[in-house]
Amino acid sequence: MAIVRTGLRPEACFAFGNRFDVELLGRAVTYGLCGGMCFGALDYYARGSRVPDGGEPPALGSPLYRFLVRRQVDSLSHPTVLPRIAGWMLAGAERVRRWTLERQLPRVLLAIDAGEPVVMVVLRETGIRDPTRNHQVVAIGYSLDAGRLSILLYEPNHPLQEHAITVGDTGVGALAQTTGEAVIGFFVQRYRSWVGPLPT
Repeated sequence: MAIVRTGLRPEACFAFGNRFDVELLGRAVTYGLCGGMCFGALDYYARGSRVPDGGEPPALGSPLYRFLVRRQVDSLSHPTVLPRIAGWMLAGAERVRRWTLERQLPRVLLAIDAGEPVVMVVLRETGIRDPTRNHQVVAIGYSLDAGRLSILLYEPNHPLQEHAITVGDTGVGALAQTTGEAVIGFFVQRYRSWVGPLPT
């Protein structure tokens, strides 16, 4: 088995999961900040700084919470991201898998070969459904074993664990995630580092 890794490891990322709860109009609402967590983890990594300790999501209104919300907005603010998500959802699974394997997968592997972690938008839904069910992760390495390629991940939904998106040696239906969550395809997302102070 051949393994190529960047310097980022899941255990050096946020120890809490991507689940934030708030009461809104008397009802409990749960939401995620996966893009903010991915961008935030890379911000700390790029500075050589440790992420703040703690296995529980930061309190509403705390400096770390506000930082993650801001980075969530940043992760979706590039003008190509939301239109691409919409376009891929409407394109259908066959097309999305082909675009992933032919165009996006080589970009991920080249970046990792250069030692650079890569933020990816993972498409979990197609058609006119709920775009919030799609997801963001960081590709931190890859392994190749008997024709099966695995892209190693920092997965905000599963903190401190190394999961992977696997790519079989066939095109259609080849994508899967070791968490059991659906993967229709993925694309590389532009990351720009944070210029302000990082919460401690």
